[in-house]
Amino acid sequence: MFILFILFFINVNYVILTCSVRRFSVNNHFSTVFLSDASDTRNLSGVIYMCWNAEVSLNTFLFSSFVLGLIVYNNTYTQYKIEELNNIWAYIFMMSFIAMQLVEYFIWKKIDITIVAHFLIFVQPIASLMLLPDAGLKYNLIAGYLCLVILYLLLGDYDGYGFYSRITASKHLDWRLSKGTVSNHLMMAAWFFFFMFSFLYTRRWGLAAFGVGTYALSFYNYSADNSVNSMWCWLVNGMMLYYAAYLLFYLPY
Repeated sequence: MFILFILFFINVNYVILTCSVRRFSVNNHFSTVFLSDASDTRNLSGVIYMCWNAEVSLNTFLFSSFVLGLIVYNNTYTQYKIEELNNIWAYIFMMSFIAMQLVEYFIWKKIDITIVAHFLIFVQPIASLMLLPDAGLKYNLIAGYLCLVILYLLLGDYDGYGFYSRITASKHLDWRLSKGTVSNHLMMAAWFFFFMFSFLYTRRWGLAAFGVGTYALSFYNYSADNSVNSMWCWLVNGMMLYYAAYLLFYLPY
């Protein structure tokens, strides 16, 4: 528990201290400067933002993986169980988001393995649907999802454009998932439906609100540079901070 507390503290402070961004005014317009050190005080307006980079992606992956490992250990060998996560598919679902941070680390390092990101995105609705208690319902929905994906790959506008990532002008990652066509928008809507269905069906309103709320927050802040999906994935990893605190400060007492 002491080790987890140290990692919890380091994770929060590392992100805050290493990725500060200041907005300053030039000729009555706002521009953005990315600083590697929070102590740099040039051209400050007092507004602090966050930037993301390879180190933050790797740090997030390591921290979240450690917390997930501790959850698995506790659920298997101790009395301190988190019942809502005591399921192999829950572990796979969470790992699909955690692993995305490692993918982004390699992309930041100019090793483009975006195809792995696409595979993880493909798996996420399946892992989510496998959490449904009704076997018939979940397998029917998974079959429907797979048929839709196949039709999209064969007849939609997916032409390889998506297998590409770039760093945007605001220093976030644009996954370049799809062109802005009707079929791609419909596919994204369908993906989100299958992704969210199990949480709504099982009335896990907190998780559903967290998923929708973080996506709305990401869309509001990052739609301009098309880094919504990358930033949403990073925000979703914030749930590991909650589970770390839950394991540290609630379950033992």
